[in-house]
Amino acid sequence: MRQQWNGGVTLPLVIAGLLGAAGQILTAQTHLISSTILNPGARVDYSRTLGILTYDKTGPDGFFDTYTMRPDGSNIRCLTCSNPLVTNAHNGNPVWHPNGKYILFQATDTSLDILPSGWVPITYRVTNPGYGTNNNLWLMTSDGSQMWKLTSVVAGQGLLHAHFNPSGNKIVFARKIDYRGPDQQWTITFANLVWTNGVPSLTNYSNYQPFGTNTFYETFGYSPDGSSIIFSQGAASTQTLNVFTYNLVTGVLSNLTNTGTGVWNEHAHFAPDGSRIIYGSSADITIPRSYFVPFLDYWSMNLDGSNKVRLTYYNDPSAPEFYPFGLVAADFDFGSTATTIFGSLEQVQADNSMFYAMAVLKFAY
Repeated sequence: MRQQWNGGVTLPLVIAGLLGAAGQILTAQTHLISSTILNPGARVDYSRTLGILTYDKTGPDGFFDTYTMRPDGSNIRCLTCSNPLVTNAHNGNPVWHPNGKYILFQATDTSLDILPSGWVPITYRVTNPGYGTNNNLWLMTSDGSQMWKLTSVVAGQGLLHAHFNPSGNKIVFARKIDYRGPDQQWTITFANLVWTNGVPSLTNYSNYQPFGTNTFYETFGYSPDGSSIIFSQGAASTQTLNVFTYNLVTGVLSNLTNTGTGVWNEHAHFAPDGSRIIYGSSADITIPRSYFVPFLDYWSMNLDGSNKVRLTYYNDPSAPEFYPFGLVAADFDFGSTATTIFGSLEQVQADNSMFYAMAVLKFAY
């Protein structure tokens, strides 16, 4: 049974189920000051121009849809639910354009075959916005009244986690170019966003493949000054993923985590002021998980990868905030400052199902 979410209720812990006897609130022993459960939700992005969140969650039809919401959990609006301009399937993983007028998102192309064919029984999972198979990039106005398809993948291809540069005229995203092999074939792709007679399109594609294509890449965006991108690379087959930055000016590639085989580092973002990076990591977590993404907690590090500090202890049995079934501190975005993030907390339930809770977390460093 899914746990209830506590809309607008400030808790030092993430979930009401983590309260002590008779509702006693336990005090976290970490850098986490508080967390407020806003709403069920998965992938999230915050517009510092508008002060509005966009995120995805499963809608009434069971598919992921894209929503907007104020940071206090009010004024929730679904932009893709029953919208005739877009496919009636998964529509999610949204990100704001820097000017706040547009939202970039992924949509499943239901006309494409599922490849490899062995994935047909898990079509729902592999085509969702966190997996990206048969997904295309779309752009829509912030109210969902206009939508434009930007890419056209073929069956078995896909993409993940597109992000704008600070000027809003370029994007970077992870692109699956083939489905064969244990980790499939991926590349990091750049493109320019151009407008012609009021219609957007992507031009001047280029690829970056520092470790070849027989590997997995996942992109998380640009640095605040636009000079670097941040991404993860590794192998789902060995639960190994490291966080890298690539300087677009100097060409320097830096492995910031370098944790070796069996440690998963993901969802890394630059703070708005460029002071630090927060990311999710399985480092020091001993609770096993059979799924290819292990349990994660949030960590902080300097821009060069030094001074790594664990921020949450959701998966530490000795910590007050321990969640007994396992939790993935997943996709997030910063608020206006480095001390606040809006994060997706993927909670495994007693029946092994997943519940996605979106929370605002406040930290002290």
